[in-house]
Amino acid sequence: MNVDEGINRLNEKLQQHNAGIFGADGVQVSMHSLWCSRPSAIQGNQYSLKEYDEIDSSLSRPIGTLNCKHFISYCILSISTPLYSKAEIEEAKNRSNEIVSYNGKECTRYEASQKMRAREPLKNQAEMKLNAQLNNYKDFCNQVGLTPMMSRTKYVI
Repeated sequence: MNVDEGINRLNEKLQQHNAGIFGADGVQVSMHSLWCSRPSAIQGNQYSLKEYDEIDSSLSRPIGTLNCKHFISYCILSISTPLYSKAEIEEAKNRSNEIVSYNGKECTRYEASQKMRAREPLKNQAEMKLNAQLNNYKDFCNQVGLTPMMSRTKYVI
């Protein structure tokens, strides 16, 4: 568990405590675009506490854990208005499941977002290697008494 996960769990316990004080009998599951298929049927909806516990315990990865960006808000079902309309939920689901293509390969927009995330550290690693090479170049020039020609080392990302 990382620090963010620990903070999220602590926050959830605090919300759960406060929900008991104000008599919450349900939860509202948050919604965001580009979600995986696993929570697609539940995100954005309201559930009784019992329904939510059954749903959450049936998942291999509970809501809000292991880098899942969903969270719950406690509510009183008889007076709390849902945060999202059925149309908004359907629109977000369709966007996540929309088929996109790259280099002739198709995947859902959500899957594409995960592939994008996998590429981000590769760019950072390449940049670190490049900076190490530039530092080596400058160090070499300094040690042998040459003036670095930085115009020859420019790169564009």
